[in-house]
Amino acid sequence: MGGSGGGWTPTTPSNPCERLAFRADIASPQPAVISSLQVGQKLLLSLIQGPPPSVHVLNKGSIAGTLTGPNVPRLIQCMMQGFVYEADVVALNGGICTVQVHSV
Repeated sequence: MGGSGGGWTPTTPSNPCERLAFRADIASPQPAVISSLQVGQKLLLSLIQGPPPSVHVLNKGSIAGTLTGPNVPRLIQCMMQGFVYEADVVALNGGICTVQVHSV
């Protein structure tokens, strides 16, 4: 008797915050921290409530700088909802560090 078991399982994340990913440069870079970074390294992101709210990029607990760009307001909204993100170093050019932000 009975019916079929199971149910529908989505194949892609249902919340846009789960799919949020973008590249950004680190603003206000801290030279001592930036100089120790390597391409491929994972960095933590920390929400600073503000005002205004911002996102610090951390390497082993030290602030490397702050994220800037058009996607940062959405990132802040998602982090305020409890989503966790990290950033992978994708390019280093002098004091400029570009990272790929993605959910954990």
